[in-house]
Amino acid sequence: MLASLTDQKKISRGLFLGHGSFIMDEWKLVKANSGNEKMKHTDDVLYNIVKDPTEKNNVRKEHPDKYKELLELVKPYDNIESSLVVPPYGQGRKTFKAPKEWSIEK
Repeated sequence: MLASLTDQKKISRGLFLGHGSFIMDEWKLVKANSGNEKMKHTDDVLYNIVKDPTEKNNVRKEHPDKYKELLELVKPYDNIESSLVVPPYGQGRKTFKAPKEWSIEK
């Protein structure tokens, strides 16, 4: 651990963000059509979030090997299926009672 804290050794870690989005080191992959209805992308995008923190420049074509690597890393996460069914947003249970410490405003 000391080596990584003193910049002597780099630790590479990936983080799955959900809906086909994955970050590893300075790279972020966002897969189009991965279950997020609000997604505006029609094609997969790859960002270098260190050089482009506002995610304006898709560098997928300039870095095809990194794109393929991240696609492989995100596959196991994309294949996870929940055993629970989550009701649509806004649909609550009729028997739900808010805890007394909640402040409900109408």
